[in-house]
Amino acid sequence: MKRLCGWVLIVFGVATVARAALCPKCQRGMNIMSVGTCVECKQATTSGAFKLCQGCSAKLGQCERCRVALAAAGAGKTGSGEVLNGAQAGTNAVGGVDVKAWQKLFADEEWYKKQKGEEQVFGGTLEGLPVDRGMNMMMRTSFYKLGTRNLYTGAGKVAALDALVGKKIEIRGKAVEMDLEGQKLRELWPATVREAGADAAIPGAPDEAAARRLMLKWIKDNNRDSMWKDINDGAPVTSEQLLVKAEPSAPHLWQVTVRFKKGGSFGLHIEKTTGRILLPVD
Repeated sequence: MKRLCGWVLIVFGVATVARAALCPKCQRGMNIMSVGTCVECKQATTSGAFKLCQGCSAKLGQCERCRVALAAAGAGKTGSGEVLNGAQAGTNAVGGVDVKAWQKLFADEEWYKKQKGEEQVFGGTLEGLPVDRGMNMMMRTSFYKLGTRNLYTGAGKVAALDALVGKKIEIRGKAVEMDLEGQKLRELWPATVREAGADAAIPGAPDEAAARRLMLKWIKDNNRDSMWKDINDGAPVTSEQLLVKAEPSAPHLWQVTVRFKKGGSFGLHIEKTTGRILLPVD
């Protein structure tokens, strides 16, 4: 019984600490739960290793554990501290992050590299998720959502994503589905991120004909004809099977739909200005 109680304490500790506001360095650590005292207000902290309670951390903008400024810890960089195109946070900076540049998140992490699945570009409006500060047994904490999928960020907040909450974004990443501790997870594992429309000056798909060409190229590059042969009567997709129209809710996008010969369809979006393929986040 004694061993069981100790195990329960550890589980609760990890779950609670996962909801803490931590800098990138402290996010990589683990803390067994014990109640500490906040050096500012003398209220309880979520770990004996933490110097601040959650309230003071939010008020001061500091890491609960080491008190480094959270904005400074993430300024001009992302989860792994790199800006893909070498741009410095400047005229497009929000919270110290250049939201127009591709920001590297977890592209170099081993857990991302080893995860099976095709890396693709997903688009939509990034949502920030409220986090229950109470103690519970949930072992997976998500702070962001795109479409119907939660973003997996290693149980920590990321400055680059915080700067993009509420904005239309593009994420290069992998769609992941798994069962974990009784939870059925449908997640998006992000490699890189940026605000949508960052390449507005670059010609892409200005008309329907260009959108059709890009769609057929994407089908070929991603071996979709082979994947779809059973529902397309064994034949490659042709231009005549593509329905192209402007997206009513987002006029900067083409809505492109493949209509299969045996019924059914597949659709995605193409940016008019850049020609970038945006897969739906289902």
